[in-house]
Amino acid sequence: EGNHKASYPLSIWTDNDIWAYIRKFGVNYCDIYNKGADRTGCVFCGFGANRKEDNRFTLLAERYPRLYEKCMGYENNGVRYEEALRKIGANLPDPVK
Repeated sequence: EGNHKASYPLSIWTDNDIWAYIRKFGVNYCDIYNKGADRTGCVFCGFGANRKEDNRFTLLAERYPRLYEKCMGYENNGVRYEEALRKIGANLPDPVK
């Protein structure tokens, strides 16, 4: 209110806190959350992909199969990205036969 300045760091907010804030203040957000994603960021990022509930690569494969195949085919020092993700226990769809 008025000239009052406040800071509300998201690091201590729960998901419910964030969604309540979005609803209360009518904040626009990325439509990907309405399609089953629980985070955004680099489409190829594997950080946290080993969490049991993480489904980002399944969503990518379903919605953008060509992009998914390209991503999984990236290779570094003889190791394909798909192989590295499977090794860390990432939740990936079954390979296409």
